[in-house]
Amino acid sequence: MTTYPMDGRTVVITGGNSGIGLETCVGLAAAGARVVMGCRNTAKAEAAVADVRRRSGNDAVESRAVDLADLRSVEAFADGLSDLDHVDVLINNAGLILDERTETAQGFEGTFGTNHLGHFHLTRLLLPQVHAAPACRVVVVASEAHLWAPQGVQIADVNRTAKYSGWVVYGQSKLANVLFARALSRRLEGSGVVAHSLHPGSVTTNFGKEGDLGNAFSRQLMKVSEYVLISPEKGARTSIHVASSPDAATTSGDYWTRSRRRKAAPWGRDDVAAEALWTASERMVAAVGPCIGPGSYEVGLEFLHRFEADSPGSGAFFRPGASDDKRLFDLPAFVLWRLEQAGVADAAWTGDDTRVDAARFYSNRRAFLAGEADFGRLMSAISLG
Repeated sequence: MTTYPMDGRTVVITGGNSGIGLETCVGLAAAGARVVMGCRNTAKAEAAVADVRRRSGNDAVESRAVDLADLRSVEAFADGLSDLDHVDVLINNAGLILDERTETAQGFEGTFGTNHLGHFHLTRLLLPQVHAAPACRVVVVASEAHLWAPQGVQIADVNRTAKYSGWVVYGQSKLANVLFARALSRRLEGSGVVAHSLHPGSVTTNFGKEGDLGNAFSRQLMKVSEYVLISPEKGARTSIHVASSPDAATTSGDYWTRSRRRKAAPWGRDDVAAEALWTASERMVAAVGPCIGPGSYEVGLEFLHRFEADSPGSGAFFRPGASDDKRLFDLPAFVLWRLEQAGVADAAWTGDDTRVDAARFYSNRRAFLAGEADFGRLMSAISLG
């Protein structure tokens, strides 16, 4: 496998403590990258960090806690990453398959909520640091399992409260990964940021072996698969290639397998379906509340409405017809935009490097909207107070 230098680059990856994710971390760390792993199991994460450091010879490897099945945990993880000036590569790698229906902390079906919605929310929260990088990549680890969903993502029954099949739901979650990367790439067009999805190959890992698959047939299938699947090391090659190769930076919105561009299934290239999924995902996240502290929703709304009433250009900044929740989500970005427009040079708000501080300011949405920011001082600085 051809390796490409990653010196000076920061990689954030979910699910880096085992399988493909672990080997991806080893490969990128060996190439010189700083690697931040987002993992649910902190004990396994600590062991994985030690393993990656030893095998790569790179000590710039760390782990931070995140549970993709809990959007509040995702927000806390993103807030914690505000100490990163930029993110050069975001790899949405973590995934699971469940034989029995479960629910996330916010009540979404477990497989869809973890494999797609958690990553959807995380990616949007980290976009400021992504944009702060000279040239960033968002890599979504999908699967050929999207072939199992020819009828598309069933948004009307995405929570599968009636009939449940772990394999069908998993296939739809992987299709959601492919469609998400496609929709994201269009939104990032012209920004210098590219987004891709990929199939790592059929890999033998602990995936599906730790209680996720309950019935005897599923367990036997996973056991037999050990003899026909490729190793995690080989499976990680496509992720490493898309994350680091110069070629992968020349296009966006592609689907990769075996380190080459391939066509996804026709239903994985459906732009109408991709947009419908994006809109539905926004609504799902908004339905469980904006990422602000408890009891601060009304404060945030009041501030938002004052901003819109008193700030020239707000209509162009916010998406037409966007709900209060969506505009609240984007409010910190709008605040910084106004500061930059006004030429505010106060180090407390913009720092010596506006772009660096922008990433931190964007990411810390919850603290900002919870009232920890000095609203009076901020509004005074931009001639609102």
